[in-house]
Amino acid sequence: LIKRREGNVLHIVQALQDWLISEGESRRALGTRLLTDVVSAGNGVLAPGDVHHLAHFLTARLMDWPCVEQAALGCTALLLHYSSHHQASNSTLTESDALTILRTAATGMAPQVQALAQPQRSACLGLLLLAIQHW
Repeated sequence: LIKRREGNVLHIVQALQDWLISEGESRRALGTRLLTDVVSAGNGVLAPGDVHHLAHFLTARLMDWPCVEQAALGCTALLLHYSSHHQASNSTLTESDALTILRTAATGMAPQVQALAQPQRSACLGLLLLAIQHW
């Protein structure tokens, strides 16, 4: 839908609302995964406002441990597909949003990475590696 410009992230968030605000950790993680899939599949077609809102949401989820793997993958996809460091597009991630992602990853998430399970650790370290390589 987003690729065909027939919908936007707000529609998806509204549909996922119960999953995204659930007290159940697995439901929240799955809702976050679906948004991460939108970022990854969007590959440059998301509107600038959608990119900003997704960056804000996924950055906050870096501190929600059941969601950290999907949030790190989503933040990595935002940096890869929407950052001016990687692609010239009208839908670029602002420098401020990119720095907020990186700051949260480095100061909030990184100190806890060692205690995470291997898939979570791998996603987090991938985000940190991207930060080191390009910022």
